[in-house]
This record gives sequence, C-alpha cells and structure tokens, in this order.
Amino acid sequence: MNIQEILSLSEDQWLTELQVDPVTRNIQSNIDYFDGKHPILTDPSRADYSIDKFEEDPLTGEKKISGSEQVKRTKLVINYQQQIVETAVGMCVGAPVTLTLNSGDETGHKDAFEIFVDQWRNKTRLDTFSVKMAKALFVESKCAELYFHDGGDTEGDIKVMLLSKDNGDDIWAHFDDDKKMDALTRVYTKRMIVGSKPEDVEVTQIWTAESRWEKQGDGAWEQTANPYEKLQIVYYDQKKPEFHLVTDLISKQEYVRSQNSDVNKRVGSPSVVVDGELVGPPEVGQDVKVWTLKNGQDIEGKPIKSSVSYLQSASAPEAIKMELDDYKQDMYKLTWPDLSFLRESIKTGSLSGVAIKLMFTDSFVKIGLKKAIFEDFSRRVSILKRMLAVAQGSVFDELNISVTFNSILPENTTEITDYLSVAVGAGITSKSQAIGMLNFNDGNPNITKEILEEEGREIGGIA
Repeated sequence: MNIQEILSLSEDQWLTELQVDPVTRNIQSNIDYFDGKHPILTDPSRADYSIDKFEEDPLTGEKKISGSEQVKRTKLVINYQQQIVETAVGMCVGAPVTLTLNSGDETGHKDAFEIFVDQWRNKTRLDTFSVKMAKALFVESKCAELYFHDGGDTEGDIKVMLLSKDNGDDIWAHFDDDKKMDALTRVYTKRMIVGSKPEDVEVTQIWTAESRWEKQGDGAWEQTANPYEKLQIVYYDQKKPEFHLVTDLISKQEYVRSQNSDVNKRVGSPSVVVDGELVGPPEVGQDVKVWTLKNGQDIEGKPIKSSVSYLQSASAPEAIKMELDDYKQDMYKLTWPDLSFLRESIKTGSLSGVAIKLMFTDSFVKIGLKKAIFEDFSRRVSILKRMLAVAQGSVFDELNISVTFNSILPENTTEITDYLSVAVGAGITSKSQAIGMLNFNDGNPNITKEILEEEGREIGGIA
C-alpha cells in the first residue's frame, strides 16, 4: 500500500501499518556496545571472587579461616568499535563534497547556484552534518535528516535535524510498491506543561509530501499542510552496524588480554627465593638491592651454601602475542584500516598520491559499496532546491547540480595538474573540464571565465 491508502484507513490502524521495519534491529544494544558496554563486563566467568584467609592457632598450631579476601578479575574493554566507526565516517564523508552546476549557461542559474552552495556550506552546514549523520548510521544502522526553515518561516535559513535513537527518536520509513519512500513516522518525547505541571509527553508524527500529521500523548491527530509539496526527509539505512562482523574478535581480544593481565598481576613481577638463612633484606630505596645472607641448614639439618635467585615467568608468551596479532589483522581486514600505519609509512620516505591510494585499495572498494547508501545525497540536493524555490523563486527547481564525494587522503596536486596538462595538450580533454576536476576549484563554473578575463587584462596591460 502507499501512504494515501494507509491514511484512508481508520486512524487507529495507521501506526500498525507504518511502524514496521523489515529488518530486525536492536538499536539500543548497538549504541550501548559502541559506548563500551561489552559482554565481558557482565560475564559471570569474569566476576570477582573471594578466597579464604587462614591464620595459625598459637596454641594448637592448626590453621583456621580468619576471614576472606576479595580478588578482582580484570575486565578490559577495548574500544575497537569506536575506531572502526570513526575511520568509516572519515573515509566516506570526512572531506567536503564537490557541488557542480551542470546548467550554468541558463539565465539566473549561476546566481542561484551560489545561493544554493551558501545554504549547503554555511547555513545548513551539511558537510559537518554529514559526519554526525554517518556516525549515527554506522552505529544504529538507520537514521534520517529532517529539513526545515528556521523559525518555521520560508524566509528563514534552511536548517537540518538528525533523527536518531541516540537523539531520542524512534523512526520508521514507509515505502510504496515501487520502493519509493512516501512517509516517515517519528516518535519522541517532549517536555510540556500539562495541567500547570511539566510532564514528558510522547509525540507521534507522520511526515508525507502533502502533510504532517501529529498527535501528543493520547490526543487527536492534527494535520498541517506541507508547503513544499515534497517529503523533506532523507532516510539512510544499512542492515547492521559497522562493527557487527568483528564483535566476536573484539571479545576474544578482551578476554585474552584480561586473562593475561590477571596472570601478570599474580606472577608477572619477580619473586625472590632464598636458599639458606636470610640476615637482612635490602633497603627499599636502594638503586642496587643487596641481600645479606649467611650459610644455613636445609630441612634435614645439613649445612648448605646460601643463595638468592629470582622466580619469574616469561613475559608475553609468543603464542598469545601471535593470537592477538591475528585477531587484530582480521578485524581490520573485515572493517576499515588502521590509519596509524599510513603515518609510519610517510615517516620512512615520500609517498606519491597514487602510492597512497594504492595502499587503500580495500577501503575504496568499501566506499564504493557505501555509495549505494549515500547516493541519497542527491535527494539532499532535490530537497534544498524545492525549499529554496518555495522561498525565493522557481529558478532553483531548474538547477542541474551533481554531488561528487572526495577522499580524505592527501593528494599530490602537482601530480594531478601535470596529468591534466598532458591530457589537455594531447587533446583528450578540454581545458574547462580539467579545471573543473581540480578539487580546490570546488566545482565553481566561473573559474574558466575568470581565467580568460585575467589573461585578457594582462594582455591588454602589456599592449
């Protein structure tokens, strides 16, 4: 059914049809895991325990229980999931996108495009907002963006709100039979004055292209017309959080290192074994500790030569080290790379931009797969155009704007400029196209014209 068919049902049936998610998710568990609430913290096998303490009866020599001692087990939480999400966010949307006007020759389009870019960059701040959105998506597995005019007036700047569980929102997207989203249901709690007292009231909203339906608590539904005649919401969805493939590997790391830490606490520090008779231990503050001994007797009364030795376990057994290294490599293979290796590689010598990109081949494959999700950035363009058209004129509806994702990896601009110069000289691309490909031009359609004007002024000045 489409949204109009659902809204034609009785009101008590609306939410039954709309609050449906075809994917089974536990979003709160995803958030808790990302925040460091890992299974090791509540696992009974890692619970603290008590051991009995004994003392010897001075009269009988018997040992009796005199109390107990609490033994704390190490429960180490390693937050690899945060590194995985932050790297994914940085690799996918860490760099500002390039906005390109593809209809710059039409009347008024260039001026309208400048207003559009200003709304994107400075008013809505979508480049920064993309980082928040991607983090919510990669942790929770779904989120949405709600666009609105500041103050509810179409004359105000366009703003954007992130709808996510961590922000207090439960959301459900509805798609028609053609798999096109035609509604989004939002439930959140709002602090309100009810009967002269502040109370938390549950608010339910249904957003469509035509209207917004809202009810507060058990109140009646109220309808507000949508002035944009377009659903001003972008919905993002992936079935699982970004770290779901490696939660078991993270747990293995935590258990192995926690157990190893407990072993180190008990036998990691060297113990002193004295054969013979101890006259006096070294002073605590001595740099070089000297033990004073004299020859003594063994348990059978035979004379022995006194000596001191250290009892110490081998540190970091090779098998454990290899196991931990294998877990770590598998985690980065299944998710996103550890960017620290790039810093180490750069220290060893100069790397070209091409060499750096080759090192991140696996990451670019993942980014390519993510583009299926972030293609909805084109929906951002469509929504902003419609909202600006309502506020400032229909010319915004006519704009043809494309979005290009950029990499956070450093580029050798000299290399790229040389490549493009050769391409222009060989006649396989135009000078205008080459100028547009340079990232520092940010898709500005006026660059070629400005260059020609500058060259003309220089030539005129020389003449």
